[in-house]
Parts: sequence; structure tokens; C-alpha cells
Amino acid sequence: MFCPKCGSQLADGTKFCPKCGAALGNNVGTPASGAPNQFNNGQGVPQPQGVNYTPSPIQPKKNNKGLFIGLGVAAVAIVIALILFFTGCLGGGKDSYVGTWEGTATYQGISVDCTLQLNEDKSAEMEMSFAGQSQTMDNLQWRATDDGIEVATEDKDDWTEFERDGDALVIDQSGIEIEVTKK
Repeated sequence: MFCPKCGSQLADGTKFCPKCGAALGNNVGTPASGAPNQFNNGQGVPQPQGVNYTPSPIQPKKNNKGLFIGLGVAAVAIVIALILFFTGCLGGGKDSYVGTWEGTATYQGISVDCTLQLNEDKSAEMEMSFAGQSQTMDNLQWRATDDGIEVATEDKDDWTEFERDGDALVIDQSGIEIEVTKK
């Protein structure tokens, strides 16, 4: 007699196959051979009786590592873009200077009101007023820098730097101090 599971030759009356451990009972068959029969597929591999078995290839487990890396990179890029946007370095960084800036200018202990108008076309004007009198410097040009802005006369020969200090633009040079904030 032969094991119906593995095809091993067994002694008559054996209840379990010593090779594969299959329970035998009445399910004993003929020996496995090189020719296909009810016990093998022609390649010496035993087949269960009455079952049409076709092995399927083992599917490798999908690796989601690339997906997680991609999502992580996207999340970091979004966070960096938001930080740059809200600190004025991206999206509106240079345009965030456009508008009216007001504050004070101080020279030799005398403070005057100061208004700086920065326009989208890069033109600018500055007005200083004290005790009801004012003086306007127009025909100015401005440009954004890494640390703030620079303002110059129309001929652009001499640029004066306003440094960004939080919400303010500040000059502190040659005894003149100007600090303006955007309105």
C-alpha cells in the first residue's frame, strides 16, 4: 500500500504515514510513478484524489516603503513652504513691502513723523513732517534685499538700506535713526 499524500510505500495496515504523517484509514492508493495518475502530477509530486490542483506563484508582499518616503518628502516640503510664506521669504516676500510705512525719524535728538510709501512699480516717496511742516522726497526707487529694502534717488547712485527688524524697517546710520512699521 502507498500513502495518498506523499506516495511513500507503506506496510499493510499502517494507520499513519511515517514520512509525511498523513492519516491513512481507507485512503490508500497505488504507487506514485513518473506517469500522471490520481496521486501525482507526472513530476513525482503527490496530488490529492479528486482535486484539480494547479499551484499559483507566490505573490511577493507589496513594499510600501516608497509610498511612505514620498509622503514624508511631500509633508516636509509643505511645512517648509508654509514657514517661508509666513516669514515673508516666499510668496509675498518682496511684495509684502508694498504699501505705506509710518513711524519716526530722529536726528540729533529731534524726532519727526515719517511716512514711507513703497509702490508696486518700485517707485517710492518719503515724507517727513514736524510742527505742521512737511518735506517730501519723491522720485525714489526701492528694491528688496535679503535683510529688508534699499531706497535710492531716481538715478540709483546711492542706495540706503532699511533693515527688517520684526515688523519694522529700521535705519541707524550717520546719526539718523528711522523706524517705520507697515500700516
